[in-house]
Amino acid sequence: MGGGMSLPRTSEEVAPWSARIFTRLDANQDASITGNELAVFANPTVAAMGGSRMRAMIVQSDTSRDSRISAEELAAGAQRMFTRMDRDGDGRLADDELPQRPAPPPPIAMPPPASTMPTFPDNPPDGG
Repeated sequence: MGGGMSLPRTSEEVAPWSARIFTRLDANQDASITGNELAVFANPTVAAMGGSRMRAMIVQSDTSRDSRISAEELAAGAQRMFTRMDRDGDGRLADDELPQRPAPPPPIAMPPPASTMPTFPDNPPDGG
């Protein structure tokens, strides 16, 4: 596992991972993560890389329902997430237990080039 936000692959990595995430997100260092500090996950690039799921996990960690996630709440939420993902219960996340990236959207249909578009006479045959 690297030093980024990628998911922990073993149960032993969950606590240090959640501590790293907490430190990165607690921008004002007030010992809690609040809505403004979660705004980074609204960035379309971050959201496309799994940020929406990460934000959901963090928000669901707020067991006190005070809109402030403590380091302890985040650690417990991260452990719950890991346990749900570890389907075989071996304490390790296999590749098939990791969230899959969503499929890219289909390409946008473009009109055919002008050379294949039908042409219309300037003056219709009925004179109209």
